[in-house]
Amino acid sequence: MTSMERNRTRKTLARAAVLLAAPVALLLGAVVAPLCAQGEVDIQFEAELPRVLVFIQEDGNGQVAARAMTNFLLEAGFPIVDPALAFTAAQRELVQAALAGDEGAATSLGRDFGAQVLVLGRADWSARPDAMGSGGMVGTAEVSVRALRLDKGELMAVAEAEAGPELRATEQQAKRAVIAKAAQELLQSTAFVGQVLNRWEAEPWQNALYWVPDPGSVPARLGEAQARNAPGLAILRADVQPAGDAATRGLGVVKRGERSASLFNPVRLEGVVIGEARSVQVDGKPAFVEPLDAAEAARLGLTGKQAQRFWTEMNLPMSQDTVRVVAEGPGGSVTEAVAAPRVDERWAVVIGIGEYASPDIPDLEFARADAEAIYEFLRSDAAGPFEEDHILFLADAEATGAKLREAMFVFLQQADCDDLLFIYFAGHGGPDPNRPDNLY
Repeated sequence: MTSMERNRTRKTLARAAVLLAAPVALLLGAVVAPLCAQGEVDIQFEAELPRVLVFIQEDGNGQVAARAMTNFLLEAGFPIVDPALAFTAAQRELVQAALAGDEGAATSLGRDFGAQVLVLGRADWSARPDAMGSGGMVGTAEVSVRALRLDKGELMAVAEAEAGPELRATEQQAKRAVIAKAAQELLQSTAFVGQVLNRWEAEPWQNALYWVPDPGSVPARLGEAQARNAPGLAILRADVQPAGDAATRGLGVVKRGERSASLFNPVRLEGVVIGEARSVQVDGKPAFVEPLDAAEAARLGLTGKQAQRFWTEMNLPMSQDTVRVVAEGPGGSVTEAVAAPRVDERWAVVIGIGEYASPDIPDLEFARADAEAIYEFLRSDAAGPFEEDHILFLADAEATGAKLREAMFVFLQQADCDDLLFIYFAGHGGPDPNRPDNLY
């Protein structure tokens, strides 16, 4: 941007402040000099300007209006938050959703990136062939924007501007030219930026309102119970622990005549309770309760709170997948939570044998098809899905005795103690050759 353009930006910003009248200028924390004969205004801001994130929806993702707004605010001294900061897949998806007009996504990104003011808008345009027969395209556009404070969710300013017709050689050139002109018209002829500054200076920034606990977070869950004068309760972890026999890696064997309920997973459960809690019970048994150290309290956002840590270790039957936690406060007030022992990854072995090499064993018509249906289901969104390299599929001639043993004792040994194992077999059963009375 040239020095002439920078001067024009500062004059425009000053003019926006002046449009709000003298009382507003005082609120801006700015010193506005009298207009001179040439119309030049010098403006000096005393307060720190807000961090701004700009999302203006525009067909074709051209971002002409957004760049004009961003450049103007940068030249005026505003700290700008760049959506290019998005480095996770989830954040990149939010950026695309925000650019497509999803205001919830834009607000979420604004808070993630530390923005204080969010500018949302839309640039609409149209183009038609030149009626004069020049062969070019004539474009018109309208740009509308509004600014939101992210601490209180309040509307700070609204503005819109139109431009056109603009004649250019191609439709794309007409679009870009007319949107840029409408954006400049909005910035130079409306009080939009001045209104943003006015509202920013008029009300102090509220960090406590800005950092609202995320739904489901520890502070949010604890606050819900405290609102009804009961102990706050949050589960921090509920993990399956390594089994004593490392060779089995969490695999259990159900013997003939036994029920699966006789098998257990060792589980460690930890959590926090806030407020006056007389006791914490896990599945009806008392948990250990101890003070929460300062570092952990700070990490959980509980500094200054009456918070305690609780934990227990237990054997959870394999047939049971949840644990009930109850915290009791004074006067009989009770808070309950349900924890599910965490399973990190999911592994599957799917076997379908319909064709048998032995003439003494009849083939099965649908065994392979059934196994293939299960395999496709596990790979589908309906099942999660399971990761491709976490599924082993064996069918017919591939399902040899050696391959089956390798599946059980090599492939599944990649699973950790808190992973989920899924085994599916479609085929004939038969007696164990070493124990004919043990039928499979």
